[in-house]
Amino acid sequence: MRAVILTELGRTVEAAAAFETLIAEYPELPEPYNNLAVIRAAQGSYEPAWRLLQQALAAQPNYVTALENLGDLYLSMAEQAYGKALV
Repeated sequence: MRAVILTELGRTVEAAAAFETLIAEYPELPEPYNNLAVIRAAQGSYEPAWRLLQQALAAQPNYVTALENLGDLYLSMAEQAYGKALV
């Protein structure tokens, strides 16, 4: 909960560190991977976000939130690619 609250407060550096600690301590949980992926995607770090979402889905293949976030990530990546192609 602490990491989620830090995210909501906009303290993303601290939130990311908290999610990384959770991942190290509980690698079987999909939520920390997913939440850290959302932070990384918001920072424009799409490749790390994609890897984290893949880890979330490896932990729980039917994790709907991670699947939705993966779809959003693909849309963002496509938008970025199209933007580069137009330049």
